Amino acid sequence: MDTFEELVSAAEREPFQGWNFAYIRGRYEQAQPSWNYHELVLERLGRATSLLDLGTGGGEFLSSLGRLPPTACATEGYPPNTKVALANLRSRGVSIVQTFCEDEWRMHRRGALPFRTESFDLVIDRHESYIPEEVLRVLKKTGQFVTQQVGERNNAELRQLFGVSERTPAWNLARATDELDATGFRVLARGESIARSRFLDVGAVVYLLKAVPWDFPDFSTSRFEKELREIHSVILQKGSFDVTTARFYLVASKD
Repeated sequence: MDTFEELVSAAEREPFQGWNFAYIRGRYEQAQPSWNYHELVLERLGRATSLLDLGTGGGEFLSSLGRLPPTACATEGYPPNTKVALANLRSRGVSIVQTFCEDEWRMHRRGALPFRTESFDLVIDRHESYIPEEVLRVLKKTGQFVTQQVGERNNAELRQLFGVSERTPAWNLARATDELDATGFRVLARGESIARSRFLDVGAVVYLLKAVPWDFPDFSTSRFEKELREIHSVILQKGSFDVTTARFYLVASKD
């Protein structure tokens, strides 16, 4: 078995780009919700002539969908991911716009998406933040919004160990549903999952935390060596370090 130092050093050296976690496959057992986001999107994709993917990462999810509508666009705010998305999606005719979905884009309007009103039949969003009013604006009449989100309780054990404050305001299915209702959406389907995931070595923890700097902004292996050694010790004793995985989904229509 690799030592603590070897696992941490290897994870630090391994680059992360796009939204690809192949490096920790078999080392991080992530709980899966009862629904399948891929299927939720595919059920609606065949009827769509225009598609927008918010926060596409490296375009991995769009690449998995097969045939795309004639008009397909995606946003991505993280510059390294944008380069990967361009490489993955350019040949498929997808237009990539570099922007975070809460940026001020035009007229200093928070979350303004750089697309015309009523441009898309389908807007999809896997784990990206969004402004409901802007999603509603860019959807065509009777268009649908399909999103899977990471809930506030996600990785609660790691947050507590590393002294990261809880997300405020709370982010969960009830709050997201209320926001869509208040904006004028009609919620068609929804669900929430709170489950347990397992890290099988401390290197997998380091790699995952590198991938989400917005959740653990002050993380470094030197600063949190004590906490990482504690995780390593738990894994040696129990076989894994378990954390909460919180997910929810919503399907909503613009009527």
